[in-house]
Amino acid sequence: DNPARVRAESVANYRNVFGDDYYAFVHRGTRFLCLDSMILGSGLPAESEQWQWLAEQALDTDIPTMVLMHSLACINEPGKPQN
Repeated sequence: DNPARVRAESVANYRNVFGDDYYAFVHRGTRFLCLDSMILGSGLPAESEQWQWLAEQALDTDIPTMVLMHSLACINEPGKPQN
């Protein structure tokens, strides 16, 4: 079950317009891992990809790390109800 009703097509559309929906960056000696919380628990291939990426990122423990999660600005199309 996909409680957020995120579809693979929606994830692909987001990535085509905005780029990666999960990413990392370093600022002032701290690494930030930003996760797409909308795909967690979705069962989509994007969720598996994100978990694999996070596992790889977790291997690098050289600097302090913060994990952040975000929700997409829109799931389907801007201005449309999200069900």
